[in-house]
Amino acid sequence: MPSYTARELERETGVDRRTIAYYVQEGLLPRVGRRGRRTRYPKLFRDRLLFIQRVRDAEEEGHVSAVSLKDIRKVFERVPPALIARVADGRIAVTPELVSEPSTAFRTPGMRRAMLRERWEGEERAMSPMRGPPALDAPLFSPGAPAEHEDWGEDDAGPREGDMVAHDEGPAYSRMPGPPAEEPEPYASGPSDAEPPLEEAPRRSAPRRRAPQREVDVPPVYSRLPERHESGAAEELALASDLRRLEEVARRRIKESPRSRDTWTRIDVSPHLVLSARGIGEEDVALVERVRRAMKRVIWRGR
Repeated sequence: MPSYTARELERETGVDRRTIAYYVQEGLLPRVGRRGRRTRYPKLFRDRLLFIQRVRDAEEEGHVSAVSLKDIRKVFERVPPALIARVADGRIAVTPELVSEPSTAFRTPGMRRAMLRERWEGEERAMSPMRGPPALDAPLFSPGAPAEHEDWGEDDAGPREGDMVAHDEGPAYSRMPGPPAEEPEPYASGPSDAEPPLEEAPRRSAPRRRAPQREVDVPPVYSRLPERHESGAAEELALASDLRRLEEVARRRIKESPRSRDTWTRIDVSPHLVLSARGIGEEDVALVERVRRAMKRVIWRGR
């Protein structure tokens, strides 16, 4: 049974050591007891790494839908190693039945577009309270900076950082009118030493206070708009920084592993906007998701 060193695995499969270590962490490859320069890995490592590459190639050619690492791990659990080796050597093609479970084996492009459209509309509904300026008689709003890690389309139990929060300056409750006061009985005869009840004293209604007139030339609701502009500029700078980071990661991966030049990652920003990045691995999923969310915020701000 042949075995391979780490350098030989890189040369045979085109996968760099960092990605191999990540696959071990995700359970796609078995763990080894001791690792070093002279550590040799079984042929199972080589077959599984090539199998993953074959699956990615099939995705780019449109033969199968997107397959996550979790799904590939399930394939390794139910498919015999001999069949994995034959696929790795190119003797068997990658098919939807091979990499998908029966319940999700067939998924048409229309179904995928419908799922993306539903997700996009859910995020639009979540952002709809921020559309347009509020009315002049509405309570004062204070926009905050958008949260760095947020989920569009999911309803939270309370306001999140970045949402517009209304400050209610009115009373927490209103006083209900009490029962009418009973009228005092008239005096039976003549004056008396007893003082008359307080209710008989002449009543004079207190003057009603007028609410101070508000100047409408410059509505106070617009006084915080420059802060939104400043936050928008900060978001655009953060997006530019993340895109530059994504380019640096892709350039380094392609330099370390020339074969990753043919691997593209699909980033669905909206049902009508899709980005593709070359040489991006599963370990960069956090950076890719941050770029996707930042682009959605910038697009929404320009609508």
